[in-house]
Amino acid sequence: MNFQDYLKSSKGSILSFYFWYSLYAINEKTINKPSVETYIWEFLKCDIFYIDGKCQKSGNCCKKLMLVKNGITLNTKEKFETIRKKDKKYDRFVPNYQNASKIKNFSCTCITPQNICSDYKGRPTLCKSYPFSIFIKDDKIPNTCGYYINIKTKVPKIRNASILKKIDNIIKNNNRCRILEEEL
Repeated sequence: MNFQDYLKSSKGSILSFYFWYSLYAINEKTINKPSVETYIWEFLKCDIFYIDGKCQKSGNCCKKLMLVKNGITLNTKEKFETIRKKDKKYDRFVPNYQNASKIKNFSCTCITPQNICSDYKGRPTLCKSYPFSIFIKDDKIPNTCGYYINIKTKVPKIRNASILKKIDNIIKNNNRCRILEEEL
């Protein structure tokens, strides 16, 4: 099962949860490395939350978006042009400049007036993985897209204070997040 299917499923894996939960605790008590914590949290939150809802065809995901390739934010003309020359799928994105070289965000040229993609079958991976990739990266989903975050069933009792804080931040930052407080 790929991560998108797993993030659509309301059922979590207890075994996976305890594996990542244990690694999180080990990191916290030993090396306490933030990059390791972030890496583990990305997997752990997939065992805690799922994404529900459906596209509302607002087109907002295709307008004012930021592009990241291989972990590098394409926020300058030079970075964007380098990637665009290597991968022609990036020709569909038009940069909106903050100043002469700094990119504020991008718009996709394939969005129609009806807010649907005119090249749906040929869309890049970043489009195919939306909104799941945004949730993994930012712990939130924009309110206007029609998707929302729910807590999975069968989430064991969580006692780790830093994980509880992260869960609380997701709930607070996603006003459509549906959660039963007694589950935590």
